[in-house]
Amino acid sequence: MPNRILIVDDNASMRADMSRILKASDPLLEILEASDGVEALKVLGEADVDLIIADLIMPRMDGLKLLTAVRQEERLQHTPLIIVTSRANIEEKLLSFDQGAQDFLTKPYHPAELVARSRVMLRLRAQMRAIEERAIVDALTGLYNHMYLAGALNRELKRCQRYKLDLSCLMIDVDDFKRINDTHGHLAGDEVLRTVGRMLQTTLRGYDFAVRYGGDEFVIVLAQNNPAGARHVAERIREMVMHYMFFPLQAMPNPVTVSIGVASVPGERIKAVTSLIEAADQALYQAKTQGKNRVVTTDSLP
Repeated sequence: MPNRILIVDDNASMRADMSRILKASDPLLEILEASDGVEALKVLGEADVDLIIADLIMPRMDGLKLLTAVRQEERLQHTPLIIVTSRANIEEKLLSFDQGAQDFLTKPYHPAELVARSRVMLRLRAQMRAIEERAIVDALTGLYNHMYLAGALNRELKRCQRYKLDLSCLMIDVDDFKRINDTHGHLAGDEVLRTVGRMLQTTLRGYDFAVRYGGDEFVIVLAQNNPAGARHVAERIREMVMHYMFFPLQAMPNPVTVSIGVASVPGERIKAVTSLIEAADQALYQAKTQGKNRVVTTDSLP
C-alpha cells in the first residue's frame, strides 16, 4: 500500500509545490491536502495518513493547535508530523518538539531537504507500525491478540453508543482441544488453531475483528450487527469448523467442533467492555454444558 502524506498549508501554491516535489521523488505517494488545521482534522477523520506536513502559521487553526489536536487522538498519537515555517525562532521550534512534532522545516527549503526529511519520517512510521503489529498480533494464528482487544473494543463501544448501534461479541472455544493434542500431537493442535483462525477471518466485515483470546479460545467483535445477525455469523462458523476435514489421512477422521457464546446488546446498555465479554463467556459456558458444538445467545449483561 503506498504511503499517504497530508500537506496542510493555507497557501495553495505552496501545497502544490510540495506535492510536486514529493511526487517526483516517489510517484506512488498519495498526497492529501488541507488549507488549515480545521480542514486537516476533517481529512484525518476520514483517512489514515503516514505523515503530516503542516505550516506553523495558518488561519482558524495553526500548526501548533493542529499538533495538539492530533496528539489527543489515540489513532494519531504516533503519526509523524513535520512543522514548516519561515521563522527561525528557537522558542517556536522547542515548543513544537515539546508538543509532539518529530521534525522542523524552515522556509525557503531545498527540495532535496523536503524529500530527505519526509523519507526519514516515513521510515520511522514503518518501523513503529512493525513494532506495534508485533505487539498486538498473535504469532500462531495471525489474528489480533489479547492485548489488542480492550482498546479496540472500547473504540467500537464508543462508536456504537454514539450512533445507537448494536454491538455483538462471540466467544469461541474449540471443543475437547486437549484430546486433539493428546491424540494427534501439539503440532497438529497448532494447525487446528491456525485453520480455525483463517475461518474466522473469512467472516469479518469492515468494522469487525477477531482475536485469539488465549489457548484455544477466540473472540470476534461484530459492530452494527443485531442478535439475529450475530447468531447467523456464529452458526456459519460452527458449521464451517464441523464440516472441515482437519485430519483427512486418518481412517476415521477425528471431528473438530467449536462451541460459541454470543452476547448482542445495544451499545447504550453497555457500561463497560468487560461486561460484554463476560456475557459472551457465560453464554459459551452454557453451550459447553448443553453438549458442545452449539451456539448459545444472550442479551443480558452481568
